Amino acid sequence: MDRNRESIETMLFFLVAYGICWGIGILNYYDEFMSGYTMALFMMTLPATGVSVAKLYRNVRNDENRRIHLIYVGCFVGFVFLMFLRIGGIISEAFLEMVTNYILLPIVSVLLFIFALLDGGALSVGRNWKEVRRVLLIFMISLIVGGIISGIGTSNIDFLFIATLPVSYVFFFLQGAAFFGEEYGWRGFLQEKMQRRFGKRAGVVLLGVIWEIWHMPIWFSVYRVDGLGLVLRLFSTVSFAIIIGYAYMKSNNVWVCAFMHYSINLFATVFPGNANSYDLNAGHITWARIAEVLLLFIVFSSFLCTKPYRK
Repeated sequence: MDRNRESIETMLFFLVAYGICWGIGILNYYDEFMSGYTMALFMMTLPATGVSVAKLYRNVRNDENRRIHLIYVGCFVGFVFLMFLRIGGIISEAFLEMVTNYILLPIVSVLLFIFALLDGGALSVGRNWKEVRRVLLIFMISLIVGGIISGIGTSNIDFLFIATLPVSYVFFFLQGAAFFGEEYGWRGFLQEKMQRRFGKRAGVVLLGVIWEIWHMPIWFSVYRVDGLGLVLRLFSTVSFAIIIGYAYMKSNNVWVCAFMHYSINLFATVFPGNANSYDLNAGHITWARIAEVLLLFIVFSSFLCTKPYRK
């Protein structure tokens, strides 16, 4: 009975995280009713929505994080409602982007933090950060070094942005629902299932591949990938899956993973070599950028040799 229920939960997760994501992505590809960035924002909330549906299905009355799960279901309903208004021509694309970015997401993010603090349990914000201090330091240094390498041969470094970088983390509290949304699905729900079935190393690598393929609806809008770009994205996503997966095994805290994910996106805008970080095609990819990806892949993949992955 438990195995059957777990299978249904996993099916519900993929139905929401993948099925709805690709369904709306294909619709938006053929009849673009929202920008690629709004589509990406919507996508980031879907993995947590999938987990929420699965958890509520499993035991809605005894769900210790029921309010968080209901928040994500409500966020999904709000997104879909706005999409219908956009498809019907009632609101413009700019209005849709404004409401989702500056009203819906911040409200959901603030509520998410409040209930995570109040409810605690498995989704507690402050859980086991001390356990991952060392890996977070290695992670941040690697991002900085990689960003410097990517900027070799360019001179348009935004020093003002670099100086104010710590302040940028304040916005994590207003955008957390998106980054937590992905990490709750990939690390907080799917990683353990993949590792239990395929082993800890193969499971996390396969998860990285699944994670990247999930991005397909925005491959041709936001990222504009070609063959080389897709290869680089696979290397990057798998390496990030390994390092974030390691941090999750050490901390069992989705917020740690969300923080790391936010840092990846934030640092991608800091260094000159990443000025076209969302255009992954031969016209924008430099040898320095390739070197950055390979460096991060080597450093982060080395964590497959650590004790948590050997157990």
